[in-house]
Amino acid sequence: MTEVLVDTSALIAFFVGSEKHHLAVKNYFLSNPDSKWVILSTVFDETVTWLRVKISIRDSIAVGRLLRQEHRYVALSEAE
Repeated sequence: MTEVLVDTSALIAFFVGSEKHHLAVKNYFLSNPDSKWVILSTVFDETVTWLRVKISIRDSIAVGRLLRQEHRYVALSEAE
């Protein structure tokens, strides 16, 4: 299994169909179904906050749960 470190812009592009790079990101991950996303806590926070403000609270919660359950969430400490 391949692990992919995913940043906020890639996550937003994947989940939001109106984003400029939506098709490219979605096609990449659909073409690589065995890949597992690595989500840093800072990226997670930024992504769910963006979705909450720009889309909806309900969608931000759903995406947050999906990211924590289906992918590898890495909590960074203050020292990191």
